[in-house]
Amino acid sequence: MKRFLRIFPVFLIFVLLGACTPEIPTVTITPTGAIDLTPFRTRTSTPTITLTPQGLPTATPKPTITPTPRVYEIHANDTMLSIAYYFGITLEELQAANPDVDPALLTIGSQLIIPPGRAPTGTPLVPTPTPFGVTTGEVNCFSGRSGGLHCFVLVENDRKNPAQYLSSSISLVNAEEEVLLTKVIPLALKILKPGDRVPFYAYFPPPLPAYTSVDFELLTAVKATTGNENSFTLEIEVVDSAISDDGSSALITGTAKPVSDNTELSVITLVAVAYDGDAKVIGMRRVEQQIDPTTMTSFPFSIQVYSDVGVIAEIEVFGEAE
Repeated sequence: MKRFLRIFPVFLIFVLLGACTPEIPTVTITPTGAIDLTPFRTRTSTPTITLTPQGLPTATPKPTITPTPRVYEIHANDTMLSIAYYFGITLEELQAANPDVDPALLTIGSQLIIPPGRAPTGTPLVPTPTPFGVTTGEVNCFSGRSGGLHCFVLVENDRKNPAQYLSSSISLVNAEEEVLLTKVIPLALKILKPGDRVPFYAYFPPPLPAYTSVDFELLTAVKATTGNENSFTLEIEVVDSAISDDGSSALITGTAKPVSDNTELSVITLVAVAYDGDAKVIGMRRVEQQIDPTTMTSFPFSIQVYSDVGVIAEIEVFGEAE
């Protein structure tokens, strides 16, 4: 009996504990269909706009250099045509810049205004050759007493028509065929009559570059007709030709008479050419003389021509009236 009483409390505790423990239900997971997963897209950041500061100074463009006219001093044998060629402008442009200058009365030492040209002035502008042909001789150059170089090239008109606006270039060239120095020169007369021969002349003052040859090129020669002649023929009579004892100079006297009866003529131009015994040109002199055809029909002249080399054996005189 006592033993039963001891076991009964223990049994009662187990019963009470069992009654207090909750029942855990069994959960059965039934698989469902496949689930589509939508990928998560991150938001792209919006680019920021950089604002250009306002009111800041902007770069100032370089100013354009405006060509300015130049001044050229007239030298011996210069003409408006040759000066225009040298500076790369047209004859009309040069005359427009110098409206008060008479092209027929250029004075050595006077100045011309050279308008801005289309090309630099370091080298002459070579014009397009013209169809009117004349005969040119070989280049004849010799050193003068001053150390410079005198060059002559005889040109002859063997056509039936007169030629005008003759110009040429004479260049000093080295062994590599590089042009060292060039002179663009007009003929001493504006009109070259049929049968006449007049030399181109160029002088290169010292110091001279180290040249090995001299090149010549005829640049322009235009057929002169009655409608476009700007000079008129002279009848020239040589009265006396006195050569000095050493043959270095000669004095030529005579008369010149314009063939035309034009009373508007104002100047005659005479060219005296000196030759040696081999018919080579060794000297030349060009002179201009004012005339008044209303009071005279024949005009006397006196020309002294010199030679730096050789002995003068013959002299010829050519001329024109304007």
